[in-house]
Amino acid sequence: MNELTQFREIWSKLWEKWHNASIALSPLDSIPPEILTLEAELKPLLVALLNASDPEAEELFASARAIRDQSAGRVINLRAAVDISNVCRVNCSYCPMRRDNLRYVQVNRATVEQIVLATRSAHVLGFRQLFLQSGEDPLVVGTVIKALRVIGEERNGWHVVLNLGNLSLGEYRALRQVGAHGYLIKHETANPILHLAYRGETLQKRVQHALWAREAGFYVGSGIILGLPKQTDEDLANDFIFLGRFDSSVMASCAPFTPSDELPAEFRNYPSGDFEKTRRFIALLRHCFPAARIPATSNLDSDRMTRASGDRKSGQAEAIEAGANGITVQFTPLEIEKDYGLYDRGFKRHLVYVEKAEQVAQETNLPLDLVR
Repeated sequence: MNELTQFREIWSKLWEKWHNASIALSPLDSIPPEILTLEAELKPLLVALLNASDPEAEELFASARAIRDQSAGRVINLRAAVDISNVCRVNCSYCPMRRDNLRYVQVNRATVEQIVLATRSAHVLGFRQLFLQSGEDPLVVGTVIKALRVIGEERNGWHVVLNLGNLSLGEYRALRQVGAHGYLIKHETANPILHLAYRGETLQKRVQHALWAREAGFYVGSGIILGLPKQTDEDLANDFIFLGRFDSSVMASCAPFTPSDELPAEFRNYPSGDFEKTRRFIALLRHCFPAARIPATSNLDSDRMTRASGDRKSGQAEAIEAGANGITVQFTPLEIEKDYGLYDRGFKRHLVYVEKAEQVAQETNLPLDLVR
């Protein structure tokens, strides 16, 4: 694939220039002209690769798998997820957990005891990575801090990643001090117009909070939603460039948009993100961030996701075979999960339990990184 060779050559040059210019410290600020020129050369190659023919895509996936196996390991990286709160202060148009939907469900926040018990269950099964996520609910920070103190006292060796949204620098520091290691704060879309329209807040604000999390000592991951209304292939190319500028080399993600009955009409009736284009984006992430944790997201198996009729493996397995290496497994107490609703309320959305992770391992012939 000539385009892939050119893409990787330009990416390598950009990577060096981004680092030399410390672009990750301010990825939205004024960018030197020589970097902008290289980025402009990269964009049409990105678009071409996102729309590569099936035979070309198979070559892309094969090379991504080889890079993953060598740089990240030939293993599926598992995280035990505990959902903390269904309260969210923002009203994102693409998310069923948006603020307006809280009127239809009971406010539900996990207690310290519930978080600790869920963690114990995961530990017994061999999990050593913990993922605590929540709607953007400032009231959960204290609960998470207390829970992490208990978890740290009980067992050493947990690797903790948080996804709690926009917090203050002081809150990030407090969470880091009690043992959390990573922070996921996806930018979702780097198109500033779409970002403001769909999140009700500016892209600059979102990125500032990600930079604060990094300043507090976290390694920080970002990611996108592919297939949002009015999103173009050029937007996706800009998303990819943003991930490079930001240096999302430890965690990077691409999740397809999935519609939900609980979204505004424009989003409720909009088709799901392109499954094959999502796989191509994942493969390119692997080429550019060789050792990163790149997840195969659960909504790749949503019943609202359109896939080719000939596909026989699960959507998550197909993403793993495109270069992804991460799966997140649910350990949220049922009384919390029924109201959480990241993709849909109740049990309509696709939830990943240990059995599904084992299925993906069997489909891909890759082991799970459980401690037995």
